[in-house]
Amino acid sequence: MLIASIKENFSEIISLLSNLEKEEYTICHQELSNATIGEHTRHIIEMYQSLLKNYQNGNVNYDKEKEI
Repeated sequence: MLIASIKENFSEIISLLSNLEKEEYTICHQELSNATIGEHTRHIIEMYQSLLKNYQNGNVNYDKEKEI
């Protein structure tokens, strides 16, 4: 179930990004805590990287990853 959800999430991200103009990718959005869509997308990718790196040991902590 987790894999299917992740695949669906990335499919939605790809669909969204492919429909944006370059300028839309770099505009700050209040709904994203004044981040750009590019910054938010990078944040999502970093969270998944943390999940992949730490899933096997059962200790996934994105905040701890950012400290390193």
